[in-house]
Amino acid sequence: MRTGTSLIVLVLTLTIPAGFARAENWLQGQVLEQYGGMKRPATGAQIWIVNVGNPYLTQSDGGYRVLVPDAIRIGQTIALYVKRKGWAIATPLAGKVQLSPELTSDIVLAPEASPEFLSPAQVDKLLESLPEKLKKQVTPNGKDGEADPVQVVKEYAATHGLPEQEVRAKVEELVKQYEQSGDVGKQCLAAMYHKHLKQAATCRRQNTISKLDLLKRKSQEVETLSRSLQKSDAPREPSVAGRFLAAIRGQAESQPVLWTDSRRDRPGLFLAGELPTKTADPAQLEEARRQLIQLTEDVVEDFRLSGHAYYADYEFVQALAAYQEGLRYVSKQEMPTLWATLMIDIGNTQRHIAVRSEEAALHQNFHAAAVALRNACTVYSKKDFPELWAKIQNNLGNALQEDGERTSGPEGAKLLREADEAYRKAQSVSPMQTP
Repeated sequence: MRTGTSLIVLVLTLTIPAGFARAENWLQGQVLEQYGGMKRPATGAQIWIVNVGNPYLTQSDGGYRVLVPDAIRIGQTIALYVKRKGWAIATPLAGKVQLSPELTSDIVLAPEASPEFLSPAQVDKLLESLPEKLKKQVTPNGKDGEADPVQVVKEYAATHGLPEQEVRAKVEELVKQYEQSGDVGKQCLAAMYHKHLKQAATCRRQNTISKLDLLKRKSQEVETLSRSLQKSDAPREPSVAGRFLAAIRGQAESQPVLWTDSRRDRPGLFLAGELPTKTADPAQLEEARRQLIQLTEDVVEDFRLSGHAYYADYEFVQALAAYQEGLRYVSKQEMPTLWATLMIDIGNTQRHIAVRSEEAALHQNFHAAAVALRNACTVYSKKDFPELWAKIQNNLGNALQEDGERTSGPEGAKLLREADEAYRKAQSVSPMQTP
């Protein structure tokens, strides 16, 4: 598996030249209200990218235009949120949009209490949200067995103004179907709902392994197309091997020091053998790159979901291992937001490992947590991601304060001052009202 890892990171790193300037990307489309089979423009609705903030108002025709930060790449998935009293996003499901090169996406709203939100597609999205939502139920002093999927169902019903028993019946009906399904991913969701969290984590890990061969083959296709274009357009450009080694050096310098009781070996370095060249054009390469980004995002998300299941079960060392595994497939240069999201996962997990550790291990894990969270802020800046930046600062403050309270002398006082500074930064941002 390490072989595929290095090849994928290599390809992702090589496909964008250093210093390449990006034009501003604006996602555009219409926000429409749907009721009784009719659609009409949603005028004056607030819309923004979740965690990005900067709300925009829709025009008289329902038209909107939101700025996509440079750190988000074409092909990645973002979540949109529309604030309009009495209405919620029906499509795209959960407001999630995969950025196409055209940067367009229409949004359809339905009344909050609409039967639309009891459809199998909507209930499936609710089940898909379980790992992340159960993870949020974890507390520093909690213990395994406390995660409650039913609470997630209650919150969904309350948000959409739906009868709780009706929502629960729809969820359990779909879960029964998933239990009998041959789809491993669906079986994972069923296990999650029944609080079989270790089973869900293992199941999700198996689901990820089945995708790695496809990911490797797509990375080889991108490398072949990239080499073909380099030979025709830039014969004097450094060799793939030379650029690879330079990229690895740069990546190694940017990675945080991660510490846990079960260390993992560093991934091996691998250079693919010479692949047959073929005629290519920039459009082919761009489309292959977009597909590779989607596949990488999918694989890494599976590792994250496995980690979330362990995390919700208070198995933090196993959760950390899953997040670190996902990190092997991400280039910070090519997919900075996905890389930074894993940094958040790692930082928060190492904080939980720290509070359950003793002596030297305690401080080492707190330090590693702070390093990871600060690394996340190198991508999720206050300027482009104010809401998420504030959340990271608050988590950083928690880690620093907990470490400072357990550290004597001047070093403890220094950590507490740093914690206070992080809290003040977090409070400098007004949170958006997203669910």
